[in-house]
Amino acid sequence: MELMERTLTRRGLLAAGAAVSGAALLAACSSDGASGQTSGGKLQVTVWLGAEELKAMQQFLKKFETANPSIQVELVNIVNGGPYGSTKLQQMIAGGAPPDVMMLNSGQFESFASRKALLPLDDLVAKDKVDLSAYWPQAVAGSKYEDKLYGMPKDMSNVIVFLNTTLFKKAGVALPPADWDWEQYRATAKELTTKLNTGTKVTKWGTILVNADWNWSPFVWTNGGEVYEGKDCKLTDPKSADALDYYFGLRVKDNAAPTPGALASFGTQNAENAAFLGGAIGFGIFGPWLRPGLIAQKGLDWAVRPVPRGPQGQEPVIPVFTDMWGISASTKRRDEAWTLVKWLSSKEGLQSWLDIYGGRSITPMKSLTLSNQWLNYGGAQHRADNQLILDQLTESNRKPAVAFANGAEAQTLWNNEFKVAIVGQESTQQAVDKVCTGLTTILGRER
Repeated sequence: MELMERTLTRRGLLAAGAAVSGAALLAACSSDGASGQTSGGKLQVTVWLGAEELKAMQQFLKKFETANPSIQVELVNIVNGGPYGSTKLQQMIAGGAPPDVMMLNSGQFESFASRKALLPLDDLVAKDKVDLSAYWPQAVAGSKYEDKLYGMPKDMSNVIVFLNTTLFKKAGVALPPADWDWEQYRATAKELTTKLNTGTKVTKWGTILVNADWNWSPFVWTNGGEVYEGKDCKLTDPKSADALDYYFGLRVKDNAAPTPGALASFGTQNAENAAFLGGAIGFGIFGPWLRPGLIAQKGLDWAVRPVPRGPQGQEPVIPVFTDMWGISASTKRRDEAWTLVKWLSSKEGLQSWLDIYGGRSITPMKSLTLSNQWLNYGGAQHRADNQLILDQLTESNRKPAVAFANGAEAQTLWNNEFKVAIVGQESTQQAVDKVCTGLTTILGRER
């Protein structure tokens, strides 16, 4: 995904799940006239893309149409229809006019799948003998809800620590080792902040906290904690709360990370991205989608390191997000829709996308991601960095914390509370108590 789409309340996953009630959505999905397309018309496909990626997608779909002249595609960009187009997509479904094919992602598709708005693809995959083993296991698992496959992978993102090596060199601070732990992470952030600021006003920081579950959940999981289990919130458990206290403490106790207000000069959207690319941050946790901005930024050298090990040396546990192509359960053009989705996620299709748009996220097909084309993204000098990104795809990876039917609502809840904790206006314990009160209610509504 293009950088502008990776809003930082994801790879952001912003809340959009409450715009349409489950009952209205379910009713719309089961109505006879639910499809917005009629036989003989164009296959309608919704996406949520910035200008550059939209242009690339148009070129990409032309290749499909050339190979499949009997199928024409109408591309509908709903990037302004709420976060990841979710509000607009829900309105289309509830209004009885869903697209035939839709671009979806982790934390979004689960809500549609739970309300039977998406077509399960298992039978189609089996019938056409699609080899799911060709994909990274995380991409396939990330496209499933309650053990059913509801999408074919488009791309993936994990998280890793990006270092501004130019700032490290300027401050005279050694780059951290690959097996660093929480204490080294904290010490490096503090040392950078001290050495990068010679006056009384702090304008550069060692690290940055992003108020998003993909940024703080690795600390919870690495420490042996959980966000929730079943219908129970677990953020108040000691291992979870201690991890969050460490995380928020980088700002509140150590002053080694900026407050959101301190980033005002970097804009109101993607300020954390802009601050890092603008040379104000030494290191931070982001996804591979940050690389295009880094490559374009002149005078900024960079490298990556794994998310740090836990306080007892525990291996880091990180989320993996999946973007996918789904099919409306009520489409009247199922065969054409499946032909398109199957091609988009095929080796031919994914190679075409790689040729057109580059390896900006993780290509979900293993053989393509391990190719020189993907590994040398940003130049051969970053091959080791790109390989390290792939090295983080392990059996310990987790689905994102928002990957459940009411995940968007939960995300809104903890984002609202944790933004207060990040600036120190309430303690970690107060924040997690409030989150768990609300999250228990939200989880209680899960099927």
